Amino acid sequence: MKASTKRTLLSFFVVVIGMYALLAIQLAGVGEGTLDENHTEVLQVRDLMSPAQFTLLDSYAVTGNMSGDIERGFRASITGITSADLDSNGAFQRGDSLAASLESAVDFVLENFGNEESNWVPGPESVKTRDFYLYPMSIDAQDQYVDSARLVMVSPANQSLYYFWLKF
Repeated sequence: MKASTKRTLLSFFVVVIGMYALLAIQLAGVGEGTLDENHTEVLQVRDLMSPAQFTLLDSYAVTGNMSGDIERGFRASITGITSADLDSNGAFQRGDSLAASLESAVDFVLENFGNEESNWVPGPESVKTRDFYLYPMSIDAQDQYVDSARLVMVSPANQSLYYFWLKF
């Protein structure tokens, strides 16, 4: 066999092995996990809700997804905020009077988020009541189909806060 043929075959095998190694590294980071108090999204919501205080109770996150899907969320207890605060804020919408786009985003997120261990996620019908206030951080849609939403849901009466970011 010629030396140039050997070099070509060796280069081919190095490229193939490199691709498999890269794939193995990428797949090693895929899986379900949780968010902690210092996660960027937890800190963003903490800033949004300031001066109210909250304590992280539950969370769920899928990491390392190669398709670009995002699935993150958490539940927290919150103190120092009232319905009157959220009514006067202007950025929050009460759950029983949602705009159509926000109502679609609520359905999209709450019907698709989590796994069997995410029993802390409220149902859409409980969120679409006067007890909840919603803040849409972002909603993306293709035609009328929501394919990404970042939502903050607050129930001052229950001292509960929920955050979700779901993208398919």
